[in-house]
Amino acid sequence: MSRHKAHASVGLMADAMEAALRHLGARDQAQMEADEKTRDAIVLQLHTLGDAARRVPADVQAAHPEIPWAAMIGMRNRLVHGYDTVSYAIVWRVVNDQLRKLAPIARALQAKLAKEGR
Repeated sequence: MSRHKAHASVGLMADAMEAALRHLGARDQAQMEADEKTRDAIVLQLHTLGDAARRVPADVQAAHPEIPWAAMIGMRNRLVHGYDTVSYAIVWRVVNDQLRKLAPIARALQAKLAKEGR
């Protein structure tokens, strides 16, 4: 059994998604790529997102295929271990296109799991 409650891990995921979106703001891809502090802040949140996703129990992950668990964990691993070859175009697309949709889904899942005591 994981020492982390599922709702807490999903809450950390939602927090990281929301923070990445705040850091991105209304910046387009070129603006994000030109701003080192913004890039670094977003990448840190993607690390946190992947770490928190990894802590969510397999049964919860399996019950919620609408969340791309393996992709989030894999992106974290790529950012951590392939830091010298990061594609910020991909980072921007993930945050701008995918996290905007996933953040409310993760927040709703957090509430559901908390209500269930998980």
